Amino acid sequence: MSIEVATHLITLRENGFYKMFKFISGSKYPFIWGKALNQVLFIIATIFLVSFVTGVMFLDPAQLVTFLITAIVSCILGSIILILLTLVLMLIPIRQESLNAVISMSLLVLFFVSAKGFAYSTAYSFLFVLLNPLEYVRNITFILADWFTGHSFDHESIGVVGIISACYVVCGLIALKLVNVISRTHRT
Repeated sequence: MSIEVATHLITLRENGFYKMFKFISGSKYPFIWGKALNQVLFIIATIFLVSFVTGVMFLDPAQLVTFLITAIVSCILGSIILILLTLVLMLIPIRQESLNAVISMSLLVLFFVSAKGFAYSTAYSFLFVLLNPLEYVRNITFILADWFTGHSFDHESIGVVGIISACYVVCGLIALKLVNVISRTHRT
């Protein structure tokens, strides 16, 4: 869901609406932050609902509260950082239709690789978590689960996840500054 911010902004840019919104507000930032906030709130509501229903079915009440806190906090941290990272997609001169196909196929591959747990079977787990945003969110969730529950889960160290978070945020802030309101593939 975090990737929706960048893909929707690309669609609006290609149709000329992003330029219009920038003209109305006077800056490109309020529209980007508004779209990001809208998406984060939607993600939080979705995660809360799914986690609550799942927790009621499988957990006792004390575990349910811990499960909900872990889910919501990891959702907030992961989604904000990944929204910043996905703004880099707006710098690529590619049509939105082509980008959606590439993203869908890439996410499927990344999900499969992440589900198999390859990150912990290699000495290059840092690189794997850096290049796979799904593995990054998984690590954030397991770190928070360690904190909140006291159980031990396999994950990268907090320092490694912090360095990767900083890389993602820096890339996102640079992309945010460089994002252009004029389409690179259409004349609007």
